[in-house]
Amino acid sequence: VATIALTTTPASKVSDVTEATTYTIKNLTVYAVPNTSLAILGDATGYILYYAKGHGLSVGNTLDVAGPVVDYYGLWEFSGATASNVKTGSTPDYGEPVEATNEFLASFATKPLIKYIHAVGEQSGQDITVGENKLHLSEANSSTDGKTVTVYGFTYGYHSTNQYVQFVATSIAEDPTAPKLSVTPTSKTWASDETDAAVFTVTTNTEGVKDW
Repeated sequence: VATIALTTTPASKVSDVTEATTYTIKNLTVYAVPNTSLAILGDATGYILYYAKGHGLSVGNTLDVAGPVVDYYGLWEFSGATASNVKTGSTPDYGEPVEATNEFLASFATKPLIKYIHAVGEQSGQDITVGENKLHLSEANSSTDGKTVTVYGFTYGYHSTNQYVQFVATSIAEDPTAPKLSVTPTSKTWASDETDAAVFTVTTNTEGVKDW
């Protein structure tokens, strides 16, 4: 009777992953969680996706992972792998973000990346338009919908059909540099025989000549 031993390729860090085979990587950190089936893991050398339905992981967890790594549309992903030694941790240091320019995001159509980025764009639903490209939020943020936003977070793929970069935000807020105008009071009602003038104060958050 023949016996076949199934082993995993030792890997001390994410950058050791260079082909689709089985690996064991210890002391990984959870950097982001796009959904209940996907997490972005990493170490000082890079990032890797981890796919497991109902994984139960949270940002800051540390863990060991052993099992198959596949090429998932140009990104390395643990799929069918086993997580162990999961421990609670603190929010990781994300480091300096890559500035997500229009040109940078356009490159994802041919070469997707897992990157920590900063972007400024117009939010509409789950999409943030940056130049001619879109970041698609893994989760909607209704408080900033319809506004110019500044976001930080992780890219983790490209949807070729809908032509957007998949993105999970670590922070999102209305862009404080976006021009805004406010009027005080916002309204006034005059009596039919009233002749007094009303004073409205108009303020903006920008200086110089306005284009409104």
